[in-house]
Amino acid sequence: MNSSTQLLTSSAPNLVDIAVLGAGPAGMAMAALAVADDPNRKILLIDNSTLAEKTKENRVLALSYGSKQILAQAGLWDESIVRCAIERVHVSQQGRLGRTEVRACDLGSPALGYTVEYGALVASMAARLPKQIQLIRPATAHLLENSRINGLTTQSLNIEQGNAIYPYATSLLVRAEGGLFTEQDSTLFDSSHDYQQHALIARIAIKGQKPSMAWERFTAEGPVALVPLEPGHFSLIWCGSPVQTARRQKASPEELAAELALVYGERFSACTVKLESEARIYPLGLNWREDIAQGRIVTIGNAAQTLHPVAGQGLNLALRDCIELVYALRVPAAQWPAQLSKWATHRKTDRRLTRGVTHAMAQFFATRFSPAQHLLGLGLLGLDAVPPLRHWVGNQLMLGTRTLS
Repeated sequence: MNSSTQLLTSSAPNLVDIAVLGAGPAGMAMAALAVADDPNRKILLIDNSTLAEKTKENRVLALSYGSKQILAQAGLWDESIVRCAIERVHVSQQGRLGRTEVRACDLGSPALGYTVEYGALVASMAARLPKQIQLIRPATAHLLENSRINGLTTQSLNIEQGNAIYPYATSLLVRAEGGLFTEQDSTLFDSSHDYQQHALIARIAIKGQKPSMAWERFTAEGPVALVPLEPGHFSLIWCGSPVQTARRQKASPEELAAELALVYGERFSACTVKLESEARIYPLGLNWREDIAQGRIVTIGNAAQTLHPVAGQGLNLALRDCIELVYALRVPAAQWPAQLSKWATHRKTDRRLTRGVTHAMAQFFATRFSPAQHLLGLGLLGLDAVPPLRHWVGNQLMLGTRTLS
């Protein structure tokens, strides 16, 4: 802490039920869900940046249908921020046989998911936070030793804002905030993997494309996704080697359009593609924390894992962590540590499955080993030929795996 910082409050800590570190989508969802489940709870939400700083980010997120339901349950869903409903996902492999298409209508759902801009989502959620939530920003939190208050063990922390320090004690501390891809603090994680891929992200227009369809094309370098924003407009996420991605970023719009059309084969021509924004680059990595519950401290969202964007599952997994955590807290606070341990055990199936599928798609579809490429092509053909298996994949994309209710 800064030596000039002064303690402007009394030494007696402010007692809250739940303190959440990080007011991104996962942190706000956790706070709002906790209030929706019990309006009498005292919730503290802390973030180290201003709302204006957070809403500057305009990258596109793919929220699953299940995530929409969770945000609606939290009172944080705003239909007006939706750029496009995703009704179909077309998956194929460049230069090999095999393709499949997952359709929401086959699953009895209006959509597989929805595209939203990160900044718009954050602004909308912040505006709808329940008034019971105490929000302190910009601020930082410093963990202290546990203490006992009214016979209950609590986690103590100091909140530093400007030149003031505010002491708090909480029955549960939720660490929700992280970074983007490999820009994480690696000390928080049990394992990390560098995919040796960078993602080039840009907004493009493609004439003549079907509305509400997302495209996932696998190449020897990595996946290339087109996520619909509105009719004829897409967010391009092109994953490739760092060298080739840097080259593509420097290419002219015409050159980039020609190469993208070549990747997608006969699905569209270069003359129908128009670059509509500056292309940005992000390094891609997997970061993973196995133990997400330790006493009265739990870790969710980007603080618990960052995944390859190939299936767009990062935030969706975080929201499932949140909703099941809230269900686990439906017991007296004295019993929370035992419940948190059970919650972490229950969450292993969904977390490991989501990590495994995402990691496999990023790794094995990008292999240059010809027999493996043929086997993957046969796998896509199998998905297309066996509707129950394809429907399972669709349900996993929409809802994930949830065990508590």
